[in-house]
Amino acid sequence: MGAGDLATAGFAASKLGYAILWAIVVGAAVKFMLTEGLARWQLATGATLIEGVRHRLGPIPIALFLLYLVAWCYFVGVALVKASGVATQALLPLPFELGTSSESAGPLVYGAACSILGLAVAWLGGFRWFERVMGVCIAVMFLTTIISAIAVRPDWSAVATGLLVPRIPEGGTNWTIALMGGVGGTVTVLAYGYWIRQVDGERERGIGLMRLDLAVGYVATAVFGIAVAILAVGVPTEGAGVRLITGLADRLGEAIGPGLRALFLVGVWAAIVSSLIGVW
Repeated sequence: MGAGDLATAGFAASKLGYAILWAIVVGAAVKFMLTEGLARWQLATGATLIEGVRHRLGPIPIALFLLYLVAWCYFVGVALVKASGVATQALLPLPFELGTSSESAGPLVYGAACSILGLAVAWLGGFRWFERVMGVCIAVMFLTTIISAIAVRPDWSAVATGLLVPRIPEGGTNWTIALMGGVGGTVTVLAYGYWIRQVDGERERGIGLMRLDLAVGYVATAVFGIAVAILAVGVPTEGAGVRLITGLADRLGEAIGPGLRALFLVGVWAAIVSSLIGVW
């Protein structure tokens, strides 16, 4: 979980309110079933999904997927570099401007630095460093978001209704589908099979432990998505995703104080940087 969950849950809830909380739970459940099936295939055959497709269907599907993957990595990577720069600038503003422009150089400098950090972790640190850095970032992101959602004192009866009574507000079908698809990753579900190989040998771990691992992960993903949605209800999000982050932070600052605003921005930074490392 990371920036994708933050964006999709935030935008959907800002437009549709508490009514679509159930879709977050459904989306996480679907991703659990999908990832569990892919991992079960790998434990049974010793091959990842991509290797299985190559072996059984030939090179053409892999070539098409490669074209999609390169484009996905490029555009998602660009968006995450920009977002990481904005999030870091919000936490630690750089005062100097960019050339003759009045625009701050902070997002550009910080975005480049975060991208280099992601490259160093993925390339030089190997899986162990990747796992540790991602674990810390996700823990920070998860805890700060949950604390923030509780602190704004939402209408808990409306939250319960949104979770237990599935409905789609008028005109909200596209956002609801996007929410179910975006929560819990998209292309990144393919990475789980490769992580299995990095941890003590894939056949030694067993299906039971794999299912427990995924269950814990996707329950946490659903809780995180619900917390983000609670924070985003009633926050205007016209324009770019950066405005969503700013709006949520400002709402927390007004409701609770600058301390919670800073805490939430730390969580946002961790969410975006962990996603940037993941794409690397």
